[in-house]
Amino acid sequence: MSIQVNEQTIDWQKWLSLEIKDPALFRDNLLEQKMYSKRFDTFVNGIYSVTDGFSNYKNEKKYGGYIVAGHQRLNDVLNLMSLQYSAGGSLESLKEIYPYLLHWTEEYAEASHLYNLSPDADGRFVWHISLGTEDYWYIALRLICFGLLTGNADQMDRIMPIIDYVEATPEGQEKDGLIERLVAPFVADRGTP
Repeated sequence: MSIQVNEQTIDWQKWLSLEIKDPALFRDNLLEQKMYSKRFDTFVNGIYSVTDGFSNYKNEKKYGGYIVAGHQRLNDVLNLMSLQYSAGGSLESLKEIYPYLLHWTEEYAEASHLYNLSPDADGRFVWHISLGTEDYWYIALRLICFGLLTGNADQMDRIMPIIDYVEATPEGQEKDGLIERLVAPFVADRGTP
């Protein structure tokens, strides 16, 4: 089955073919082949399941489910990219996945914002990617670092408004020194963290 994202069709068979079969290629010598294969399948199947069913939440305006599914997809894609890197996956394969990740991050942020505007939120605004939670390590840093690694530094100006989310508070989230230093060469007028 194929799914369109950003005018690109996801070829799931191609994604499945990215699995590294030779443990000698692994960058991480503590990664076991059996565990790698199990996690690879879990992450790709998780991404597929959410992507395939995501439009149902959107069409039914079930923002809570939309947010949970979108957040899980971000984690699965970032986990897949981390796993692939550890297993010796090519930089080209990571470059191919990153535009999908960026699109899904924006889609997730849109759903999160719509939830914040809905009666279910009860007037509370919640960060899309909260730097005060595990999202800092699991989403924000990996989203930025994989962007830089894959040559997508020019996309940092798309990511930072999602992290800042000034709709929640006018000043956005408290600036993080590491994140600000990573994006400073690519995003103008961020100020000193």
